[in-house]
Amino acid sequence: MANSLKLSGKDFEAEIKTSSMVKLFELGKVSSGVAAKISRMPKVVSKPEKQNSKKAGEI
Repeated sequence: MANSLKLSGKDFEAEIKTSSMVKLFELGKVSSGVAAKISRMPKVVSKPEKQNSKKAGEI
């Protein structure tokens, strides 16, 4: 399969690890920190969006 994706063995392994960790995170099976550590990626922390007190459609 690595050959069909034109990836080296190492790159294929990294791709499989990353894809697996993303899916496990989406399913709630691992935390973002665990997924990032196993994938050897930085953990991204996003700030909550500022909520506007006006409802949709109000000016």
